[in-house]
This record gives sequence, C-alpha cells and structure tokens, in this order.
Amino acid sequence: TLGYLNLVLGGLNLVVDHLFLLYPLAEGLGLVYVYIAPFILFVYMKVPTKYLRIGIAVITIAIVYSVLDNFYQLLAGPDGVQRVIDYNLRLSPTNQNVLSQGSGATVYRVGGYTGSYHDSANILSMSVCYFFLRGLLKRNLVDVGLALAGIVGLTVTQSASNIVVVGVTVFFFTTYLLWRTRDKMTILYLMLFTVGLAFLVWRSAGVMTFFTVRLSNWDYWSGMFNQLDRESLTRLLPFAMVGHFSAVGDLSCSTGQARLCNGITEVSFLRYLYQLGIVHTTVLFTILLYPAWRWFRIRSRCAAAMPAVAAIVCGFLSLSHYASLFRVTSQFLFYAFGAIALSHILKAQHELRLDRMRRESS
Repeated sequence: TLGYLNLVLGGLNLVVDHLFLLYPLAEGLGLVYVYIAPFILFVYMKVPTKYLRIGIAVITIAIVYSVLDNFYQLLAGPDGVQRVIDYNLRLSPTNQNVLSQGSGATVYRVGGYTGSYHDSANILSMSVCYFFLRGLLKRNLVDVGLALAGIVGLTVTQSASNIVVVGVTVFFFTTYLLWRTRDKMTILYLMLFTVGLAFLVWRSAGVMTFFTVRLSNWDYWSGMFNQLDRESLTRLLPFAMVGHFSAVGDLSCSTGQARLCNGITEVSFLRYLYQLGIVHTTVLFTILLYPAWRWFRIRSRCAAAMPAVAAIVCGFLSLSHYASLFRVTSQFLFYAFGAIALSHILKAQHELRLDRMRRESS
C-alpha cells in the first residue's frame, strides 16, 4: 500500500511540474526508479537470503578492489590522476573532469566502480554494518574479514559523513547485541575484529587515518549546514508543503528547472522534504524504515534480522549528507537488506504463530 501511494504521489508531482513548470517528461522518467524501486522487495524476498548475502559480498569485494586500485593509480603522480579521471568519465560521463580534494594537498578521493566516492562509501557503509554485526552474531570469521575489507575501502573514499554514520550505527547495535547475548564468544570476536583493525591501521602507513583529518576540519563539514538559517528555511517552506518533482535527483538543486530551490542544504532529510513535500517524504521514509519497525516489534525473537536492520538504519542515517542512498548504485542494494530483514522477520512471526497454536491446542 505504501509502495502504491509512493508511486502515485511521484507521478502526480511529475505531471504537475510538467504542466506548470514545463519540466520535460523525458527527464522525469529517468527518476521514476525512486518510486518503482520499493517493489523490488517482493522480488528479492523470493530469493533465499544466502544468495542475497553472497551477492552483497561480491559487490563489497568489487567496490573495495576498485577504490584501492584507484588509490594505487594516484600514487603514480599526474599520469595516475589523469587515468583515474578518465576511468570515472567512462563510468559516468556526467562526472566533472577533476578529482575531489582529499585530506592533503596531493591526496584525492576515489570512487572505484561507481565513479563517485559518495556512492561507493554509501554502499560500503551499509555492507560494513551488515557483515560486522553478522560476524559477531554468527561468530563467522568470513563476515568479520569482509567488514574489515569494507572499512579499508570506506576509509580510502574519505567520505567522513559515511564513516561517522557507520561508527554510530555499529556502536549502538553492538552495545545492544552484547547486552542481549552477554556471550563470551561474541566478546572474543569483537576483540578479534578490534585487533584486526588495529593491525590494518598500523600497516597502512597513515592511509587508514585519512578521514581523521577531514573529521577534525570544520571546513569539510560547513557545507552540510548551508541554508539552515531561519530566512532560508522560511523561503523553502512552500516546497516542503507541496513538493517539487523537478528537483529530485539533483544534488545541487541549481541546474535546469531545479533553480526554484537553489542553494538548498546538503542535509538530505531536509532536501527531500523540500523536493517531495511533507506527505510524500513521510511515505517514502516510512517505506525505507518499514523493515526496521517490523523487527523492533519482535526483536527479542528475531536476532537473525539484526545485521540487515543495522544496514538499513545506516543507509537511512546516511541521508544526513547528500543522497547517495537514492542513486541506482545504492538503492537496490538497500532494498536487498530490507528483503533479508523481512524474510527473517516473517519466518520468526510464522514460528511464533505455530507456537501459539500448539499452546492453545494443548
């Protein structure tokens, strides 16, 4: 029902913008995946969760390899920088013919196969949360190793906001897991992960500390707080009430027909509020968090869903900066985590119903 409502509201916004703002329908059709994508949940849920997990692992390894390869190319100097620029342009012709500056004068941020450091970091942040918590829950060294590999790739992207979101998500879910299980083996695997991470930092020759420079420099964070003053928020209030389809998918909100909300904040929670309107944003965000809500209601009986729920929460919190979650590269992966969570939840609820029926019959 939420999916259909989301689709109808998106179509309505598109038609209104086309009629009154002359927004080209051809451009709008390229953005409908935001409204159609939630239905992929019903397809994913027909796939066994182990196959989804294998697919996520392959994607994680591929992204880590690609960002590390980009970083290695940069070490060759100007020629390597140009090779990475050409690489990004082949992947996404809309990329600028430059690289984003990183933590130092000669260090750049790399995106690997996605062509965007924000998009790659968004994928890796969700994967790290999933494999880290699954490694603790299932006491699986393969999952722990995948989480460590994901952290290396995430650090090289130098996406400080995604790294912070991972830290916050992992901290709260790990605390909950330790409080619920109070199992010595879980603590042992947490210690193994910590030792592994310390070893990577020690052997990385400073690479694993790139993000700390960005984290401690206010200039890197100031953009997130653009247009958060009272005057700007008041000016954009009409868009928050009714929505504005032609701004969807435009991170700068300053090109083409999207000039109406020029200078909008980088905080995507507010960005989508201004772009879609309060009703549509509420529907869309409810769809995103629906599996987490379902898990929260039976969390004591469904520990298996927790790693996927952590990935969902991480992806949702990443909307605090930009909107990589709503890119094709991230969105369908996000719904794969939703399908894994819902599959475990529905299984747990079915078992609960069977137990209740057995008790009643006895």
